[in-house]
Amino acid sequence: MKKLSILFTIICILIFMLNSLMISCTGDDDDDASPTPTPTQCISPTPTPIDVTGTHYVAPTGDDTLGDGSSAHPWLTISHAINELQSENNWALVAREGIYSFSQGESFPLVIPAGCSLLGQGPHYTIIDAEQQARVIKSTQATLLGLTVQNGLMTGSGLHACGGGIWADGGVIDRVTVTGNKAYSGGGIFAQGNCTILSSTVLNNLADECGGGIDLRFGLIRDCLIYGNDARGLLPGGGVNLEGISEQQPAIMINTLVSGNEAARGGGVGQYYGYGQIINCSISQNICNNWGGGICSEYGTLWMINSIVQYNQASSHSPNIYYDRAWIGWSCSSDLEPGVNGNITDNPAFVDNYFLSQTDSGQSVQSPCVNAGAPDFDVPGLSDLTTRTNLQPDDGILDMGYHHHIH
Repeated sequence: MKKLSILFTIICILIFMLNSLMISCTGDDDDDASPTPTPTQCISPTPTPIDVTGTHYVAPTGDDTLGDGSSAHPWLTISHAINELQSENNWALVAREGIYSFSQGESFPLVIPAGCSLLGQGPHYTIIDAEQQARVIKSTQATLLGLTVQNGLMTGSGLHACGGGIWADGGVIDRVTVTGNKAYSGGGIFAQGNCTILSSTVLNNLADECGGGIDLRFGLIRDCLIYGNDARGLLPGGGVNLEGISEQQPAIMINTLVSGNEAARGGGVGQYYGYGQIINCSISQNICNNWGGGICSEYGTLWMINSIVQYNQASSHSPNIYYDRAWIGWSCSSDLEPGVNGNITDNPAFVDNYFLSQTDSGQSVQSPCVNAGAPDFDVPGLSDLTTRTNLQPDDGILDMGYHHHIH
């Protein structure tokens, strides 16, 4: 393999702080409902540079005895490297291409301290595998970048048993694939403390209770793919549990595709108490055994805009969306009232993996979700992405739903 020349020295972290006070309750009792919000814009992310004091290396060809962590003489295991770096602050550890597993000498969980970074060479190349022995990674205000995190296992119940793949208190998870993990809640990822999860794929994870893929208590999920996850408890959320702790500390999901997940309630997205926001997401083909195949929000407060929630299944009622208290605008779902807050109930006309059918792209049908988002609502970065199979960017009024990256 040709040696990579790019060193991860400074990483810009996208910490999303949204103005999230635009939440109201729906229902017959107007005295209990807060004023209907008027969407204006989505606050831009603020890049925060990491102060890296030293970059160190591990590699499957390295040596924990003779190596010194340099590029020329890397260590062998990540766990050994972390132990060697105990006296150093703000370090970056580059894990070169290969598999880092329990059977190859790793000790789990890998504990990444505040201000430090574990940097892979891409999720297809750097794979960390706990082989069902323990949680894979526990991090606090740290950065995880360019990895696959797989086959973690946490048994028991309660907070200590959450996050089979990653347990993150703050920090950033960027371009990480999380798969084949199991825990009480947050089978793939349990995240709190304003954690940001970016451009990651979370698939085929399992939770005994809720949040089969991700259990997010405060923070942001953006530009992610969440599919094939399962939650087997009574609480909702097969793909994601959005359970922010307050209006000022919500759980937010932006431009994310949630598909093919399963739970008792809320096959795609669940919320049991707490505060959640869903912006420009597509939630489709999820399954539940009760109600709310796409989204189930119970006893919490949900705010959703510019999103598509269609073609989900529930064995009881509300196949797409079930909620107690919510403000939903400029979204597409059969469980909404057409014309209220710009909502529609039409067939979104998905094509080719959740692109939108558009005549400009050569399809015969124009999706009703094209140019149908909130007219004065801006999500920074989405205009550079696309809902079209011809990969033209989404200029003008934002389309509803998930936007794909233009390669």
